[in-house]
Amino acid sequence: MWILNLNVSKLFFELYRTMNHIPKRKIFFSKKKTKTERYTNLEDYMREKNFPLHKYQKTGVDWMLGKELMGFNTKHNKIYGGLLCDEPGLGKTIQMCATLYCNPVKYTLIILPKSVVQQWIDAINKILPSEKVYFYHGSNRCKTVAELKLKKFTILITTYGMLCNTKMMHGLTILHHFGKWDRIIVDEIHVMRNKKSKISKSICGLQGGIKWGLTGTPVQNTEKDLFSLYKFLDIPSQYFNKDCIDSINKNILIRRTKDEFKRLSIKFPNLNQIDHLLEFTSDGERKLYDKIQKNLTKNYLNILENSDKSVEMLALLELLLRLRQVSIHPQIMINSLNHKFKSKIPNFAINSSKIAKLMEIINKSKDEYCLVFCYFKDEIKLIGEQLKFKKIGYNVYDGSTPFKKRDEILKMYPPKKIFQQIGLKYNLSENIIENIKSYFPKVLLIQINAGGVGLNLQQFSQLFITSPNWNPSNEIQAIARAHRLGQDKIVNVHRFLLYDQYNEFSTIDEHIMGIQSSKRSIMADILKDEGYINNDVVKDFTDISTDLQSRLLE
Repeated sequence: MWILNLNVSKLFFELYRTMNHIPKRKIFFSKKKTKTERYTNLEDYMREKNFPLHKYQKTGVDWMLGKELMGFNTKHNKIYGGLLCDEPGLGKTIQMCATLYCNPVKYTLIILPKSVVQQWIDAINKILPSEKVYFYHGSNRCKTVAELKLKKFTILITTYGMLCNTKMMHGLTILHHFGKWDRIIVDEIHVMRNKKSKISKSICGLQGGIKWGLTGTPVQNTEKDLFSLYKFLDIPSQYFNKDCIDSINKNILIRRTKDEFKRLSIKFPNLNQIDHLLEFTSDGERKLYDKIQKNLTKNYLNILENSDKSVEMLALLELLLRLRQVSIHPQIMINSLNHKFKSKIPNFAINSSKIAKLMEIINKSKDEYCLVFCYFKDEIKLIGEQLKFKKIGYNVYDGSTPFKKRDEILKMYPPKKIFQQIGLKYNLSENIIENIKSYFPKVLLIQINAGGVGLNLQQFSQLFITSPNWNPSNEIQAIARAHRLGQDKIVNVHRFLLYDQYNEFSTIDEHIMGIQSSKRSIMADILKDEGYINNDVVKDFTDISTDLQSRLLE
């Protein structure tokens, strides 16, 4: 096979170019190194750049080069590129950069979530220093195609937001009007899984020769999630069905998992996932939860009898949202209702079961960084207040955090071993080292939607999920921020689940975990990955609503 013997001559590439009618470009063969020379020296090159490739990563690069140069034939067209779907934390960015090094093209467009832009820029600058990178973002970005071409870039990086919100003629951006890109890379491509979304339509509207999608969680709900990714790759729509998924995936998708490390000689940190089944610690919290659940469900049942489907769905969403808020801390729901209805519901003065347990574990984590994934801004505020009271340093990373400040915040959590190295170098006492540590924050409160994907947070070893997520992929992505290559500690994930100790009612956490189980089963079946396991959201809501109704009417 080609990937087993890539030492082909320049003649092969020239023949390949001619057969596939690829226009000849000066950049097609580097004057300094041919593609064959780049590939032959790849492992030494990456080692020199301090990004040594593991064996599975080298295999991934071989596979991607094969898809870029040889493509995949359908009955109707030829596909160049594919989906790199290694489990989160296995170094997809590095594999992609190595592929770019081996196969330079004139124009590469990279579309990213805002949270990982700096990570990609840093990797490209280190691995591909000869490439000219232009970051298309902010008010100072180029406003016309002519202005953009004057930048003379080889790699353009932009965000999902820029691609969707900066329109020109006919509802398109200058990135659409730029023409055909030689290569398009979409990181965290699962974001565009909904084919009707603005993001999906905008990305699929781009013209590209080679197209890559990177994600560790390609399936979020059903097999239909893959069809949007297929569309981006220009796979004909007649293949968008269950019967074709396996055959298509074999040709355009590669996936390796952390479980495979058991069969390989690659060191990887252990992951301990601890589900804390928490009883209501106060009678006041338990009674309030039960009262809220009954009242909201009763309101929902009234709406069912008198409203249309759209109003019904909004009412159900409201019910589920309030139950999630009150399960973390009743004050979150109270603040939200007071804001929405301009009311003055009294504060809930007692600490909640989940926040109390969170603070207990953080206090016991003496010499470890703690990463707390939150859902609500009031949740972040409540936890922050308690950390401040306990004199525990913390930072907040959420959707409102300015772009430039995000990287600054993450740099405030240096690896713990650095403190020991400084102590040894300057012969400092333990007391002085501990005093130095006290100037650095211990906890990072991070909104899961803002920092749940793409970030490298290997310095954190204690992770907290205050409430289970409807979509297990979001949790998988969040955990992989710390449990990834480069982590040298055991990672402990603490998931807080509330239940009624008297078994008189079920909680929202119990419902969500049941849904997660069925979703993980679907994901495992589609991706042939037993370490995984999804469902239509509307069906999820219907199941919950039926259960709530039955309990209320008992």
